[in-house]
Amino acid sequence: MRARKNQWVDGGEDRDPEFDPAKFEKMGKAARQRGKVKKRTIECHVCGRSFAVNPAYVHGEFTRCNRCTGR
Repeated sequence: MRARKNQWVDGGEDRDPEFDPAKFEKMGKAARQRGKVKKRTIECHVCGRSFAVNPAYVHGEFTRCNRCTGR
């Protein structure tokens, strides 16, 4: 069995006839829609040190800081 030259050519399917790549390039990146995270100040129940953490990661009442969890 011998290897052959690849015959496939990318035709660039154009599903939307109104799509203009030049116009798309001019638009640039979309602006960020979300605001900054408002962190909560939590006190470690082991050492008593206060630290800021994203509220999505706070659960339960016995929260530990990174130092006390061994990270």
